[in-house]
Amino acid sequence: MLGREVGAGRGETVMKYDEDLNIPMIAGVSAIAVVLILAALVGGQGLFYRLKDRENQVKNVAPAPEEFTKYTIEQEGRLNGYGWLDRNKGIVAIPIETAMEAAARELEKERTTPGK
Repeated sequence: MLGREVGAGRGETVMKYDEDLNIPMIAGVSAIAVVLILAALVGGQGLFYRLKDRENQVKNVAPAPEEFTKYTIEQEGRLNGYGWLDRNKGIVAIPIETAMEAAARELEKERTTPGK
């Protein structure tokens, strides 16, 4: 809206505003804004899915490094195998499943033993 000075008749100046809106310009700017927002949303979503697929490829499809594979095999052997931890103190390693079962049996025995 543009303003222009209009005389009020008694020596006063009054601002009068044009009441005509430029509807075609408002519609055109709005349409361009909507198109730009939609383009940004679609582009952002496309970028997201492309990066997500790339990350999935790296994490789930790519083969594990050789050092990681060796480390995993070593750790699984320690968790699931028998061996000496300290021969002088008589401490041995047993498979984790066996150790958990023994601990559960011991706790059950303590719980059901009267007088404790």
